Amino acid sequence: MYRELTFDTAVPPFSAYPVAAKANPHGDCLFTVYPSFYEGWGLPVAESLAFGKLCVASSASSLPEVGRDFVDYHDPHDVAEATARIQRAIFDAAYRGSREKSISERFRARSWGESAAELLERIEFDARLTRAAL
Repeated sequence: MYRELTFDTAVPPFSAYPVAAKANPHGDCLFTVYPSFYEGWGLPVAESLAFGKLCVASSASSLPEVGRDFVDYHDPHDVAEATARIQRAIFDAAYRGSREKSISERFRARSWGESAAELLERIEFDARLTRAAL
């Protein structure tokens, strides 16, 4: 029997989860999906990878910079491509397992300190270019 799902019935509020589940909210998921048209930094993708999960994400904005070769990307305007990548992640356990193995062996999340240092380095580089152009 078909039952219409709303966000309230399909996804319990975060407060409903036990503390242990909050420590690893991706624990029981097969993979994550992030079909964003625009993302400022890509924290949901980085978080998925940090928990060792394959992420199917759009190729828009900063997401490929964050997810590098660990993410299965799709054009955010191509529903058929996104669907194919999601279906593969659902139904091909061997593929999903090999991607997770690669993530666990090779992915290293950047710390906030590393991110801040990189930002400062870029700002200083741009300032040097600006001074040189004057």
